[in-house]
Formats: sequence, structure tokens, C-alpha cells
Amino acid sequence: MILVTAATGTIGRHLVRALAEADVPFRALVRDARTAGVSWVVKMSAWQPGPDTKLSVRAHWEIEQHLKASGLAWTSLQPTGYMQNFFTGEGGFTHGGALEGPYGAGRVAYIDAYDIAARAAALLTGPPRGGETYALTGPEAPTHEEIARMVRG
Repeated sequence: MILVTAATGTIGRHLVRALAEADVPFRALVRDARTAGVSWVVKMSAWQPGPDTKLSVRAHWEIEQHLKASGLAWTSLQPTGYMQNFFTGEGGFTHGGALEGPYGAGRVAYIDAYDIAARAAALLTGPPRGGETYALTGPEAPTHEEIARMVRG
């Protein structure tokens, strides 16, 4: 049995749809996964979480440390960032029209939430595994300036 947590989130909603379309049995749960009899957790994480990172990225690292110590099999998916973030709300654009982000002028291979969900579905429907971390990236690594041109047309 597959357990999907955060089933209404950015990735979870696509994952639930992908599993349903594949006619794979699953359940969505919002409470204690171990008590429910879960034996393997696929954790949606953040890009390069660590003890010295800030805010939610550090929280992802802390959760992964807990998973590693739990005795459960686990797999961590670490996407660079979601392409959808450029199309929700202000999408990182300032009021003056500039696109800002944590990477400055660097190139980033943002990934689509649908592709992350597809990878999670492939993991969950394949043979059980654990203790693995997957860095997930998109097919291109544009700068924020290039992304702004693509988004604005």
C-alpha cells in the first residue's frame, strides 16, 4: 500500500492523480505514518538541505535526519525549485518587473511539479527501496533574466 502525505500540495496533487490514473491503490494520510503501518517513506524535500541552511530548507534536513533514525525505509526527492512558482502569485517578480531569486545571476534547472510527481509515482510503483536521495532538476538551466523573457514573452 502506498501512503501519500500532503496530497493537496504542489506535488502531492499531481502524484495522487498519477497514481489514480495508473490504477495503483494508495491512501492519503495526515497523521502518524509509523502508527499506520507504513514501511517506506518517499519524502518530498528541498534542494540541498543541511544543518546550516535557513528556514524550511533546514526543516527538510531535520525531517530527513528523523527519517534516517526511524528505522523506516526512506527515499528523499530534492528538486531544485518548481517552475510553477513563476506562475503563482507574483512568481518572484518585483513590482518593477524584475525577477528575483536566491540564485542571483546563476543558472538554475527548475523542474515542473508534474515531473516531480511522475518520478515519485515511478518510485512508489517500482520495487521497494530505501536510503536513497535523488536530486531532481529540469532539462535546462536558464538564468532568472532568461526565465523572465520566456515568461513575459
